[in-house]
Amino acid sequence: MFLTGAAIVALAIATPILLRPRAQLYRTFDRPDGAYRVVVYRTVIPVQMRLGVAYDPPGVVRLYDKSGRMLDEKKIDGVSLAKRVEWRSGEVEIPGIATWTLPADPPVSRYRRHARATMQA
Repeated sequence: MFLTGAAIVALAIATPILLRPRAQLYRTFDRPDGAYRVVVYRTVIPVQMRLGVAYDPPGVVRLYDKSGRMLDEKKIDGVSLAKRVEWRSGEVEIPGIATWTLPADPPVSRYRRHARATMQA
């Protein structure tokens, strides 16, 4: 009886840990000038049953500036939907998923900011 109770407690503790979804890097797209980056993360549940069927995990697409600050995020049903990114003047589009307007002033890298401040001093 005690062993059964201990097994139930162990299962109750382990289940949330084993089934907790986590984000895993899937793909990145950088703007040619390096000012912005689109990152695709897939949601992975460590214990998943796939039973021989094709599985396209859900995920999230995030837009970052060059300093690493997240500007926006969008959940997606399947990470394979994010096949390409189209960079245009003032916006970025992942066809069929998201279109984001980019800030008017691209971010200044930390190095350039420091160099500019040193030159002005």
